[in-house]
Amino acid sequence: MTQANAARRLGALPLGRPLAVHPGRRCAGIALILVLAAGLAGCETLGFYRQAVSGQLSLLWQRQDVADLLADPDTPAPLARQLRLSQDLLDWAEAELALDSAGQYRSFVDLDREAAVWVVFAAEEFSLAPVQWCYPLVGCLAYRGYFDETRARRLQASLAGKDTHISAVAAYSTLGWFRDPLLSTFIDYPDADLAGLLFHELAHGRLFLSGDTAFNESYASFVEREGARQWLAEHREAGVLAAAELRWRRLDAFQAMLAHWRQALADLYSQPYPDATMRLLKKALLDDLLQCYESNADFFDGAYDGYFAQPVNNARLMSSGLYFRWRDSFAELFVESGRDWAAFHQAAEAWSALPEAEREDVLRRYRAAWRARQDASGDQHIAEGRDQQHPQQIQCQALTHHRGDGETASAEHDDVRGSRHR
Repeated sequence: MTQANAARRLGALPLGRPLAVHPGRRCAGIALILVLAAGLAGCETLGFYRQAVSGQLSLLWQRQDVADLLADPDTPAPLARQLRLSQDLLDWAEAELALDSAGQYRSFVDLDREAAVWVVFAAEEFSLAPVQWCYPLVGCLAYRGYFDETRARRLQASLAGKDTHISAVAAYSTLGWFRDPLLSTFIDYPDADLAGLLFHELAHGRLFLSGDTAFNESYASFVEREGARQWLAEHREAGVLAAAELRWRRLDAFQAMLAHWRQALADLYSQPYPDATMRLLKKALLDDLLQCYESNADFFDGAYDGYFAQPVNNARLMSSGLYFRWRDSFAELFVESGRDWAAFHQAAEAWSALPEAEREDVLRRYRAAWRARQDASGDQHIAEGRDQQHPQQIQCQALTHHRGDGETASAEHDDVRGSRHR
């Protein structure tokens, strides 16, 4: 895809969810991964690492320095505008969010495809526990990423009998092991979304806990939202921030709705029903989810119609929850840190050093404290504040008659929590 084509596409792509995919580290890291992969089971595993290495090298070889592009009079004006904005965002993140870009996103790659990677999620037919894939250096994660969609579809086909989902992802982080480039798959995002994406990925580079996808994504998602809110408040007129806040309220309400159905499904899966009965009840619950969304069409205003364009299953519901499980915990930590970003990051790093059971106990306590704070004050000035309107606007059976478990809307079931490290 040429620079002119990329410029014509500005604003055309929907917002994708960035994930941390970790293919390797510099040339020495690449060689190490290939050696390690050779000792792992099966040709498919070796093939996965080969495509990861070749895909990452392809990106590195195609990089163009942003400074050179901005100095080139042939660079289309819309693309130059986005490149310039990205550099301002990186500088601001270093100065205000205590995030070190360390040379990240100072180059650009124009990809001839609509996604950077295709990420495969999987779960058993009657479970919300993610299938885990384990990697050298980064531990086990709840997904597997491919630079080639065909390979992702091949893995999906090999998981027959499981619930699977493939997500086309616009951006990923190598966690600071490479100098990641800006990509044509996301450079055309609206200002708020581009800011959030870059802050999210820089957060992954600052803190990444091996083997705990929900911790990593919740931390980065908090930084994404609160960082974007602060940047918009400083650099854009009030109407732009208000529009972003409306989209975020809808997103939080949608995720709360999905969380209720995850809990309802987890309750179902804990019952000793025969498979045929379980299958029918599962389908009924998923049908109810769609009906709930459709019955609240005025509130959502079509924002998540695309979510239901593909069948909803355990893998899709599980993957969406990874970004939200502990966001409220990090919101409370941010308040406790005096809204000081450096202190916040240091405290999050201290959490990551705790043993798993102790860490999750702390996360649960901080999540409960944040929600009690919200219930008492209705404060909406922190990124992860729960929307105070949607409980009245979204009225569905699974929301109003569901058995409570002491967790609130964005909680995950213990089935997910307890099986993250397999």
